[in-house]
Amino acid sequence: MTTETMAVTIPPPPVPPPPQQVNLITFRITTPTAPLFLGTLRISPLPPDAGGVMGNVAPGTAQSPASHLLKIGNKFQPIRLFLVDNQGPLSIQITYDPITFQVFDFTVFAMPMAASA
Repeated sequence: MTTETMAVTIPPPPVPPPPQQVNLITFRITTPTAPLFLGTLRISPLPPDAGGVMGNVAPGTAQSPASHLLKIGNKFQPIRLFLVDNQGPLSIQITYDPITFQVFDFTVFAMPMAASA
């Protein structure tokens, strides 16, 4: 298993708060680590009762960005609620198999802001 952390942005519009339905959240990976996952990552709440992450990542570059879709089941709603209050700067952490690129875990967190003088 390998865990990579990378900076992301959420393209407009921002993630709407409940009760609006959201079935897909899109992240743009802006500063990846090796292997480069540069591109677009979408997360889906399907299947809703799944307790893990289903999907794969693929290497991407600025010239050939990757497109990833992760089905994160019951992890979706807590991440969505976090994103309603935290629009950026954000990082994601992906745990995956470095041979098959199968994803086992996905986390979103706020990056600390640099202090200004």
